[in-house]
Amino acid sequence: WIVSGSSAGAVVAAMVGTRTHDELTTLFADGGVVKTNLCLQVLASEGGIFERLERVVRKGHIIDMLKLTEALKADLGDITFHEAYVRTGRIVNITVSPQSDFEKPRLLNYLTAPSVLLWSA
Repeated sequence: WIVSGSSAGAVVAAMVGTRTHDELTTLFADGGVVKTNLCLQVLASEGGIFERLERVVRKGHIIDMLKLTEALKADLGDITFHEAYVRTGRIVNITVSPQSDFEKPRLLNYLTAPSVLLWSA
């Protein structure tokens, strides 16, 4: 199995790629309702509409990156790409877009970035 994603898809890929089959069955129980507090932790603490708009204008994103990082750490734990592959047999691929025209896109997985923690990708 190969699970790939970028941006929000990277979060889903990490959630799926770090859990065993039994854990996925529990996670997606009740007709596909995802049973995790990750989204609630991030979105519930985002502030009002004006705070979100100010963040978009000043920083270029709507979600507070520190809160997202904390939620990802809590949900995924300190598991590397290699550890996730050994644990589940799934290959997690996360693509990282370049920040400038002079950089190339990067593909992170258990072969190219085995020691990288999934929450940080």
